[in-house]
Amino acid sequence: MSIISQALNAINDKRIAKAVQAAFDRSHGSGAVAAIGSSQATAAVLLNAINYVTGADATKAVVLTAPEPGDPGVWVVNTDATNALPIYPQTGAAINGGAANAAYTLPAAQAVFLVPATAGQWYAGIVGATSAQIAYLTDAVAGTAAASKVGVLSAAKQIDTFPANLMSVGPLGIETGITANAGGTQAAALALSATKSVHEVTTVGSAADSVALPAATGSGNVHWVKNSAATNSLQLFGAGTDTIDGVATATGVAVAAGKSRMLVDSAAGKWQSLLGA
Repeated sequence: MSIISQALNAINDKRIAKAVQAAFDRSHGSGAVAAIGSSQATAAVLLNAINYVTGADATKAVVLTAPEPGDPGVWVVNTDATNALPIYPQTGAAINGGAANAAYTLPAAQAVFLVPATAGQWYAGIVGATSAQIAYLTDAVAGTAAASKVGVLSAAKQIDTFPANLMSVGPLGIETGITANAGGTQAAALALSATKSVHEVTTVGSAADSVALPAATGSGNVHWVKNSAATNSLQLFGAGTDTIDGVATATGVAVAAGKSRMLVDSAAGKWQSLLGA
């Protein structure tokens, strides 16, 4: 007897036990599903948390059910080694921001976890991507670099280079002992080093004394700005017309005493940030 069955048997009120069993099945239950039909209306319904789908032939399909509030998501495993599997959302819904009622195609021998962001919008995180999907180089082209590739293998079939510019940590340097400029404006702000990624401001003489980030170019670099001052809040600006979290250039964002911000150079002229401890 499984641990779950033992726990359910220990519940005296069988109505509660049945409800717990249903909730567990909804979030953890698994089962086999045979793909059928060729449309949203005729596809096999996915009723398990983990669905092992058989019979995919690039036409036969499965369809999601409307999520209940709090549903964690649904696993779909395409067990066919050759053919793709169409996955439809429930009527009126969409997957990955696509058209309503449009199918998501799961490649052969792969799994996908579908998360209901809202009652009518699912998002898919694919597991077990193919070499074409992750764009890695095989040993057949070892040592050959290409801009679209994730990694480059050496002749010994070892990772030779691995560009991490999707969101890199930047130039890795550290600057500390920074004194923010007085005035509280972008024009008066002290420019932080573009060759460093960690910036510790130790002196903020008065509230809203300021510093400014390097220009945002869309590099994906990450910069960390720490306000180590004991009392005063630091004002952080972008360079030129750059914005931080969409905040107007001349306004900037605050970094309270003892706090920090991690910022990503997400696009030309745009920084996105996360306020930390």
